[in-house]
Amino acid sequence: MIFRLIFMLNLVLFGAAAKAKLNAQTTPPPCKSTVTGTLEVIPLESKVYGNKRFLRVWLPAGYLNQPSATKRYPVLYLFDGQTLFDRCTSQPFPDEWHVDETLTDLIAKKTVEPLIVVGIDNAGPGHRQEEYSRYSSMTDAPQKLSAFMTTEV
Repeated sequence: MIFRLIFMLNLVLFGAAAKAKLNAQTTPPPCKSTVTGTLEVIPLESKVYGNKRFLRVWLPAGYLNQPSATKRYPVLYLFDGQTLFDRCTSQPFPDEWHVDETLTDLIAKKTVEPLIVVGIDNAGPGHRQEEYSRYSSMTDAPQKLSAFMTTEV
């Protein structure tokens, strides 16, 4: 009887310790942002799609300097904004697209002129294809995307 009690107590103690160790191993560490440069995140409430998302606006080095206030910059619009600049927001994908790092390098080498990038978040898992595909289940998907881009973005 005492042997069984000791055996059961050991099972409970070792099981709790193993579970604590497993929880410690599976809890992901906090994500460290990988954004290079200045990124402004602007909330957008879409009337066209009836949802909320973010615009992620990447600004080239020097944009916020006073002499640049009157300078005009070209703008590049890219879909899937949450995957463009930061590993922390690119989930479920393991990495970002490195748009900020690539442009910082190309601008520094004077391969491209400084530009602004507007990343447009998609509506999330299960809705991306509906927004971007002309064959989606959403009624008038191409017309909605066009209206979204021209009137809201």
